[in-house]
Amino acid sequence: MKHSHHKTGSTGGFTFIELLIASAISALVMATGVMVYMAIATNSRSHSSVVEVTLDQATLQNYYNLDSTVVSSYSAPNFGRSAVANAVRELFYRDAAKASAVFSLGRSGMNTVRPYTLSYPTTGERVRLDSADTFLTFLTTNQADAATVFTDSRGDCTTNNASIFMLGSSDSVGTVPVVAVYDIDFVAATAPAGIYASVKRYFNGSLTDYYDIFYPDKGVTGSSFKPVWVGFEMASRVAMNEGSAIDRFKLAPKTPFYLMWWPDPGVSDLVHTPATTVTGATNPLSAYYQMGGRTSLVMAYPMFPSL
Repeated sequence: MKHSHHKTGSTGGFTFIELLIASAISALVMATGVMVYMAIATNSRSHSSVVEVTLDQATLQNYYNLDSTVVSSYSAPNFGRSAVANAVRELFYRDAAKASAVFSLGRSGMNTVRPYTLSYPTTGERVRLDSADTFLTFLTTNQADAATVFTDSRGDCTTNNASIFMLGSSDSVGTVPVVAVYDIDFVAATAPAGIYASVKRYFNGSLTDYYDIFYPDKGVTGSSFKPVWVGFEMASRVAMNEGSAIDRFKLAPKTPFYLMWWPDPGVSDLVHTPATTVTGATNPLSAYYQMGGRTSLVMAYPMFPSL
């Protein structure tokens, strides 16, 4: 008897349908790769442009000890500068973690007060550094020009620029060391037109770290990015009526704190119109709702000694 034998299983080749699917997938992968390459190439040109910003010589001398009227900066958005900004933010948190006190002050002009130590009186009435107000008074006794440099110290920062003082612990009863001073500044430029923004860290009066970014002119001024910070005090302090501008920020149940916003190199401009408007003189959100969506560099840090 003859038996016929038939091969079963794969023949070692591909069917037409399999070849068609494989070709389609290959085409899709290649197209995606081309699109990614084109996006990277485009972004590297449009988002990494260096601009020569002309500013007042006194400003650059104050910021960077730079004897010039021109500073090189990247035009926003620039994601490389975003990485630098995040590194400065991490340094800010490390400084705050080892500080014995943190005080945020508002100002309109440049900061000329960046001491290494502050003299603390060893005789007479004890100086209580228990609020930003008392710290500003204490700072003024050390450097008289602080009275004209700083204005805002409670509630929301209504000035365009700001400084944060971080104090350390001292072995000497007559001195208070300064861990770091952070300056946040916005300067209007005309050549080219736009806003030059920077965040700088100083130790012993010298610049140690910073990031900057230039926002090309879109009809925006430095005052469009504020408040730089708001300070929430202990809720128990509402027992003292100081008016809604201050009392609405007395909400912290246990630990008072600040919220701060730094300019974001990863966004194209300083302005972002929120979807919802918040009003009301007694509502703290009405003072800072407009900061929502403007930057990813939002920080919460303790206000201490506790108010």
